[in-house]
Amino acid sequence: MQPVIIAIGGGSGSGKSSIAAWVAANLCPMSIQIISEDDYHHTQVANTGLDHINFDDISKKDHELLYKHICALKRGDEIEKPIYNFSTHMREDGVVLVHPSDLIIIEGIHVLYREEIVREVDLSIYIDVPDDIRLARRILRDIEERGRDMNQVISQYLSTVRPMHYKYTHPGRFNADMIVLDERPEITRRTDVSNSELEHIGAPILGRIKNAISSRTLAHHSD
Repeated sequence: MQPVIIAIGGGSGSGKSSIAAWVAANLCPMSIQIISEDDYHHTQVANTGLDHINFDDISKKDHELLYKHICALKRGDEIEKPIYNFSTHMREDGVVLVHPSDLIIIEGIHVLYREEIVREVDLSIYIDVPDDIRLARRILRDIEERGRDMNQVISQYLSTVRPMHYKYTHPGRFNADMIVLDERPEITRRTDVSNSELEHIGAPILGRIKNAISSRTLAHHSD
């Protein structure tokens, strides 16, 4: 039976990766793989300095390789997923072997914009979080995890992140099968999010995913 493929889109700081991990944890003992679009960044080299690179432009992602990998996993083949280092802005030499599984979750800011990717998924979900909340989460994440300072994060957000969000990410909202709204300002850091808070957002998503799995299973048995 082919895997069930779920795509989770939304702006930077919308909680896509946290929700994907929560869903995976609550679907055990199914075999599940989570693929982050972030690992498909092209290596970035700029003579004028990395501060001038628009990392949120869709051209900075290797969607051709991501699409090939999605199709391979649907065929039951394993893939060699790249590893992207956000500190050096380069792909690392190694890869991660990803084996076929019952459920594959793909998450990223551009995954619902690419029609060829949306066509391959069984369920597409957009996490809709207000700009100010996403910015607060991004500031904390980039300072703590990616070694940037406040001025860098805010400057990047205003110059590239926000305009690219409305050019590429937000239109993906209209390609989604399901839109989940999260307006809670108290949840600003992934490390602060409790299981009950994730359940509030994740439970409706989990229900839709279970329906997609049931539909695929029924279709398989009727063949």
